[in-house]
Amino acid sequence: MKYSSIPTDKQDMWKLYQDTEDLQWNNIYKNCFKTFEEVKLRQFQYFFTQRITALNPYLFKCHLSDTELCTFCNSERESIEHFFWTCPISNFIWSSIDKWLSENGFYFPLSQINAFFGISNPVLPHEILANKLFVLCKCYLYACKYSNQIPSITGIKYYLRHKYYIEKNSVQFGNVFHNFYSIWGDLGTLLENLDA
Repeated sequence: MKYSSIPTDKQDMWKLYQDTEDLQWNNIYKNCFKTFEEVKLRQFQYFFTQRITALNPYLFKCHLSDTELCTFCNSERESIEHFFWTCPISNFIWSSIDKWLSENGFYFPLSQINAFFGISNPVLPHEILANKLFVLCKCYLYACKYSNQIPSITGIKYYLRHKYYIEKNSVQFGNVFHNFYSIWGDLGTLLENLDA
C-alpha cells in the first residue's frame, strides 16, 4: 500500500498542539498493523491518530455528556492532549507505569510523542512491546472514562495482564508462540505473577 507524503488535515491538526514536524506518518500507520492482531486495538490507535476519539466536547455537542470538562479531573476541557497526557490523573498513570516497568528492568521510553504515536520504526521486540504498552495504556484510560472509574496503577496492571492473556490465547491457535514470547518476554511472566 502506498501512502501519500502530503500531510492530511488530521496530521496538520496535531501541529497546532505539539511539534510533530518530524513524525513519520507512514510508519505510524504501519505500526497499528505491526503491533496488534486485535482489530479493536488497531482501530483505537487509528482513530486516535485521526483525532476522532470521542471525548466530552464532542459528546456534549451530541447531548451525550453534561460537560466538556475532563472526566477525571473535571477542571479543564477534555482535549486529546489533556485527557491522555496532561490531566493529573492520566499523567500519574503514565509516570506510575513508567516507574513500575523501569523498576522491573523493562524498556519504556516514555514521552508524549511516543505515548501518542509509538516508536516510529520498531524493529526489536522490546520496541514492539513498548508500542503495545503505549496503545494499551491509552485504551485503559479510555475504558476507565466509559466505565466511570478513576484509573489506578493496580487497575492498569490487571488490564495489561488481561490483554496479555487474550493475546496469549489467540496465538495458541495461530501457532506463532515464538513471536509472542520474544515480544512479551519477561513482562509476560511479571504480569502472570501479579497476585503472587
